[in-house]
Amino acid sequence: MRYYYNPTTDQYAQVLGVDDRTGIATVIIDDKEYEMDWHEFIGKFKQLRDKDERSNPNQR
Repeated sequence: MRYYYNPTTDQYAQVLGVDDRTGIATVIIDDKEYEMDWHEFIGKFKQLRDKDERSNPNQR
């Protein structure tokens, strides 16, 4: 799972999945589940990298 951060609202989000057909993402923000347009979501939230991803030079 990927985690995202919105610096404007100081909120973290967890993405459960994205429907490729409809473009609707299922996300958890403040312990509540939401469905929202994926492009709208990534316009507000920035992806966070795992510390494991940063330390592994074989991952991009």
